[in-house]
Amino acid sequence: IKDVIAVREDVYNKLLQCGMNRFDAIVVMNQVRKGGGLSEELCSSLRENHVPDYFIESCSIIKYLFPYSHVAEYSYVAFCLAWFKQQDVMKYYEIWCMYIEKRIERIKQEYGDRHPDMIEMLQEEEEQFRKELHKADTETILPFI
Repeated sequence: IKDVIAVREDVYNKLLQCGMNRFDAIVVMNQVRKGGGLSEELCSSLRENHVPDYFIESCSIIKYLFPYSHVAEYSYVAFCLAWFKQQDVMKYYEIWCMYIEKRIERIKQEYGDRHPDMIEMLQEEEEQFRKELHKADTETILPFI
């Protein structure tokens, strides 16, 4: 698992470990993150620095890479949402439903009726969350009766 390319920094760090200079490593990392593939010139430079073939091939087929900071941020947000849902499930569903309503309004304002499928999907999602909200409300109240 230590050889898996998961974020942009993995490409950069591996190239530095193989002895490539920082400038060339940044050029390769940027090319990989954009999904542009690697030119023959870059591939030969990688081979000269003894970068393993599997790594070069992987870099050639990657379409996009997040930076590590985004991965950390999304993980933090997911943790916060999970904590909030666990601590106050009613507020969680209420806020989520309000968020979906705002997204529907924004889509209608920006696109009008050009995306009815998207609006329908969001309305179904909101309905599902409202059911969960009702279920959570029932589960919260019933034990005290």
